[in-house]
Amino acid sequence: LEEIKLLKDIGFQLGLALEQVGLHQQLDISYQRLQAAYKIGQLISGSLDPEEVLEQLVRTAVEELDFEVGYLTTYSEEERALRVRTIYPRDERLAQALKVLGIEELEDYAFPIMPEFEPILKRWFAGEPVLTDSYYELVLPDIPKEAAEAVQKLYGVRKLIELPLRAKERFIGTLLLATKHPQIDGELFQLLRAIANQAAIALENARLYQEAIELGNKYQSLVENELIGIYIIQDGKLKYLNEGLCKSLGYTKEELLSSDPIRLVHPEDREMILQNVEKRLRGEPLTGSYTFRGLRKDGRVVELEVFARLIEYGGRPAIQGVLVDITLLREAERLRRGLLDVAEKILASYDIEHIL
Repeated sequence: LEEIKLLKDIGFQLGLALEQVGLHQQLDISYQRLQAAYKIGQLISGSLDPEEVLEQLVRTAVEELDFEVGYLTTYSEEERALRVRTIYPRDERLAQALKVLGIEELEDYAFPIMPEFEPILKRWFAGEPVLTDSYYELVLPDIPKEAAEAVQKLYGVRKLIELPLRAKERFIGTLLLATKHPQIDGELFQLLRAIANQAAIALENARLYQEAIELGNKYQSLVENELIGIYIIQDGKLKYLNEGLCKSLGYTKEELLSSDPIRLVHPEDREMILQNVEKRLRGEPLTGSYTFRGLRKDGRVVELEVFARLIEYGGRPAIQGVLVDITLLREAERLRRGLLDVAEKILASYDIEHIL
């Protein structure tokens, strides 16, 4: 009896020890997961190039959260396709997987949205992650089932999750992660949803960053090619102007700097311009841009669109503006309307039934 009691006590103590080991292991896992979330948060708020942020985000999720592979896609409404943006790891398995799939390079590869895939897409549009045991379910029917299963076997993956990325209520892409473990527990599931939100922010930042670069390039091109006029007016005088303004109005810089700016405006539009200048100097809000007629040195009337704002120049209020010559655009629009009018008159004057 004593021996039985001793064995029971040993078993009880062993159970407690194992329970404590399991608890410690779970705490270690939870801590590691929090560390991963923190690292990803730091990536988003850091100063890295947005494309590098996306790469590091996927890498951190894979390495820190014990996944075998992960990739991030962006959704194109025009193409109706998911395009792979970045993948990790780029190892020998990836090379073999691409060979199996018959794809030269997975990054920038587009998965077209076929009718069979619509149910999955609807779940993503609703913000719902897709958890599955089958990679084929996430790539059908673009990739043959045999190839998808071969890739899954190559990575030894048992569970996959593809999370939708959303920005301002728009579906913009997905984050796919695959693991050898048979399940993704509730804690990890919630963490992955938070990481997907972070990835969406990073993806949107990358888009805005690219737009800013393109806008800057366009602006630089316009300035360098003198297609827009830039000026600063203070105390009723031009204090600064570029060659684009000279080209629009046909004057030299010296002539414009010594002139009265209002005399460059068509007489019928001068009152409007003076009122807008006064309102801007008083700090009253003016919406967007406005148009007026300008007078070139050769006497021709040009139609101009101006974007202006109140600034400080030399410590005092001034107006900085960007001016675009839209004469050709207006003439083209008038021509288009004229052609439509002619077409309507032709249709109205012909007896179609008689012609047919």
